Amino acid sequence: MKNKLVFLAAILGLLSCLRLFRPGFYSTQDEMHIFRLEQFDKCFHDLQIPCRYVPDAGFGYGYPLFNFYAPAFYFLAEIFHLIGFSFTTSVKIILILIKIGGGVGLFLLSRSLLATALFTFAPYQATNLFVRGAFPELLALNLIPWVFYFFKNKNYPWAAFSLALLFLSHSLTSLAVLILLIPYLFFFVKDYKHQLFTFLTAFGLAAFFLLPAFWEKNLTTMSTMTQDYFNYTNHFTTLHQLFISRSWGYGASLWGPNDDMAFSVGWLQWLIPLITLIVLILTQKNSKPFLFFSFFALFFLFLTHNKSTFIWQTFPFMAYFQFPWRFLGIAVFCLSLASSFLPLRQWLAIIFIILTIVTNFNYFKEDIWYQNYNLPITKVSGEGLKDYWPKYGQNFPTEYIANPLYTKKSNQVTTDLNLTQKTDLLLPVVYFPNMKLFINQQEHPYTIDSHYGQVKTTLNPGSYNLKLIFYNTPIRTIANFISLLALFFLPYLWRLKEK
Repeated sequence: MKNKLVFLAAILGLLSCLRLFRPGFYSTQDEMHIFRLEQFDKCFHDLQIPCRYVPDAGFGYGYPLFNFYAPAFYFLAEIFHLIGFSFTTSVKIILILIKIGGGVGLFLLSRSLLATALFTFAPYQATNLFVRGAFPELLALNLIPWVFYFFKNKNYPWAAFSLALLFLSHSLTSLAVLILLIPYLFFFVKDYKHQLFTFLTAFGLAAFFLLPAFWEKNLTTMSTMTQDYFNYTNHFTTLHQLFISRSWGYGASLWGPNDDMAFSVGWLQWLIPLITLIVLILTQKNSKPFLFFSFFALFFLFLTHNKSTFIWQTFPFMAYFQFPWRFLGIAVFCLSLASSFLPLRQWLAIIFIILTIVTNFNYFKEDIWYQNYNLPITKVSGEGLKDYWPKYGQNFPTEYIANPLYTKKSNQVTTDLNLTQKTDLLLPVVYFPNMKLFINQQEHPYTIDSHYGQVKTTLNPGSYNLKLIFYNTPIRTIANFISLLALFFLPYLWRLKEK
């Protein structure tokens, strides 16, 4: 019986992404994912593992994208590309698996198909999948049930692995999850020693990304992520948007209440927990897990409203969330779990599941579908450029640079030169520590141009072999070592599981 229900949970996830089973791809607000997968693939073939610096992003100048941008989504998609699928198909396969996996994980955690339907068909899931195109955040959201499931069942090896994968999927979502996960473990699982060791192992596994991303963030223009349009004060929701509105759009989050995209919790997503509360009161049942998840659902929804401004001001780092409505995802997760405590007859549960699908199914579709999806590199290479641009120059590029004189890989730039006069060379790559320039196999000094921050050197007349190589900084090397070391702790966690 359990296997049949798991299968039904997978079917629910499948229903929410049926539109992906077609040739081509679709328009989203974030259109850089296939390009970024291509860049990730270049890192793999260049043996730059883990991938940090990508060669063609930043309008062709390159910059350390994956030193700061969580890589898990692209790593998973790269597996399917290496098997033989195209970049576009690989992305679609991962999106389908995310939706199926999220549904199965929620069912295993809640043992409720109704809760699974509420989570899988929450409007915010459709927003991430078909409107924003926030695929890493979608992955993180659908990993949350697995993290809780493994911790709840004290399956510590998989708890460490799933939590590390969450860290590597979306930094902001994983931080929000910790606000919920830590008190949950403290009140309901109560295996503090082993939980702490599992947390440390998970952090260690993800250290190769987490430590450099934190330690080296001041070397970039990351501060632009909280300015102007991205200031969180521009993106609070209203109660009407959260609980009443059923309007839908494929535009942007705008200042004020008249947005071109939806921030709905979903009618049944909040009505059923409310019904559950009434039933528990009338039957005089005290369900601590229900109260726990209901409280945190309200807390996360409160963070999306402008009345929570004092919290945002108290914790300045929250500005990096940019959009308060990001907390909708984890709020829906909590509401879905709260709904699992509603005692229902089978026929009534089926009715609620059908209603959930019917009332939300129309959200799970794209705006525009392209049979031949092939965005020009001159466009997508500049997406998100200001987020992690090295701050060694005074300006941002606005046009794609193509210099056939140089051969660019993800971890080096090379060329052969025959110069007849003294020449100032401006390499088509933006500096970021730790780069070393070699001329005829000898290390050579260089400067950093103040315009974009390109590597610059001067050579006298002659024949030269030039090679610029990207090396790890000490913090990256240490972080890589910590992640390798964490692998050795997994056998200990397996012994805990056997006990």
